[in-house]
Amino acid sequence: MYHDPALPPPVAVRVGDDGAPVRPDRAAAAGFPASEGPEVDVLVLRPSPARSRPLQFFGFAALGLVGVAAGVFGWGNSWHVLAWAACLAGGLTAAAIPACMKVKSLTSQVRVTNKRLIDRDGFLERRTSEVLHKDVRNVRVDQTLRDRVWRVGSIAIFTSGEEEPEIAIRDIPNPDRVREIMDLYRPM
Repeated sequence: MYHDPALPPPVAVRVGDDGAPVRPDRAAAAGFPASEGPEVDVLVLRPSPARSRPLQFFGFAALGLVGVAAGVFGWGNSWHVLAWAACLAGGLTAAAIPACMKVKSLTSQVRVTNKRLIDRDGFLERRTSEVLHKDVRNVRVDQTLRDRVWRVGSIAIFTSGEEEPEIAIRDIPNPDRVREIMDLYRPM
């Protein structure tokens, strides 16, 4: 067979058992687990409160430490008992806010596998949402200017023509990377 050197070389097309052309696995070509085969985790993420709200997170943590320190070190001094109690209570309250934010992030998890996206939320009460990659119709990434600076954002996964997303995930690191990895497994 003659090939004109001015034309690009012919591309070999893989065909399946039924004779139909087989699409190349984009995920495997990008260095991720293949889309066929057993389900494996590709990416596991947790929300990041320190990156999504750094001033609130570290501000309350510092305020809590100062309040607790003032309350503890003022105990033996000539402070009035109400002033000591107010410092200690304010410090504990301020320190509880970032602690609650961190516990919330530890009880939330987003798993991207080679077959689906799984969103788990909750400690005492558990909520789980799953979406197969083949059912995803639209992926929306939302980032404010502050989110873009700290490289966090929100992702909304839509499965059909509905206005409400099937899964909405807030404050996750590198949301564009999550979307790109999901796109490798979506039939496009």
